[in-house]
Amino acid sequence: MTAQIFLKTALFKGRDRDLARPVYEIHGTIEHHNGGLDVTEITTLLDGKGKEVPAPSWNRVFLPMSKVDHYIPTEA
Repeated sequence: MTAQIFLKTALFKGRDRDLARPVYEIHGTIEHHNGGLDVTEITTLLDGKGKEVPAPSWNRVFLPMSKVDHYIPTEA
């Protein structure tokens, strides 16, 4: 399922994370796992102002449910 995921706290940029700015919203394909969401095929990353963050070298991230505020399923 594809979804638009809103985070409680940002994925912060760092020297090993390859992000230009902190990320607060992620669009991609999700799978539910115990304790969180496995986000694969990330299509869009947005900062706190809704501006697109350049794609990092990685295309998959596990988000613990404690980090997820809410998500909205979208059309594939």
